[in-house]
Amino acid sequence: MQNIVDRIGFSGIFILFFINVVYLRKQQGYFWFYLIFIFANEYLNQVLKLIIREDRPQGYDKVVEVNIYSGAHVYGMPSGHSQSAFFSTVYLWLVTGSVPLLLFELFICALTVYQRWKYKKHTISQLAVGGIVGILFANIGYYLVKKHILI
Repeated sequence: MQNIVDRIGFSGIFILFFINVVYLRKQQGYFWFYLIFIFANEYLNQVLKLIIREDRPQGYDKVVEVNIYSGAHVYGMPSGHSQSAFFSTVYLWLVTGSVPLLLFELFICALTVYQRWKYKKHTISQLAVGGIVGILFANIGYYLVKKHILI
């Protein structure tokens, strides 16, 4: 069971991306801007990592790595997985208003955050800041699309 939780947590941002694409594909304006904002969100994360330059927690390098960190990704603040997961979740909730969908996506967010903490990829504060940045960026993106683009 734990292996399944870890796999879902590791793949959480891709699962959320897929869910969002499926639900937003019929709402073309929100769909295309979701794709733009999800990539902008990743870029924002890299810029913030390079500005803040906070190391990942001690011991993270002792865990078997799936990928090798380089560039901005050597830093841990803010967590990109947390930021992306919460961005996707909040953006979809703002567009659809679906509470069941929100709860399901929050469950995936929780597994993603847990997996990043469990394997010492991030500290609690790095995960929290990533989540906050993702939530704020989703609200900004949604507001821009709703108020200034889709009028």
